[in-house]
Amino acid sequence: MGEKAATSEVINRVVSVLGDEDSYVRSSAYDALVKMGEKAATSEVINQL
Repeated sequence: MGEKAATSEVINRVVSVLGDEDSYVRSSAYDALVKMGEKAATSEVINQL
């Protein structure tokens, strides 16, 4: 996953699991956002962090 994967649909789905009860799911979501780079730095993502 990288900047090419940072579409609004993908970002929204990743954001939707940032509050998951499973720490592995949350960690994987954070890792995915990091790999997406600056394109993932939307206001919605920033508010969830």
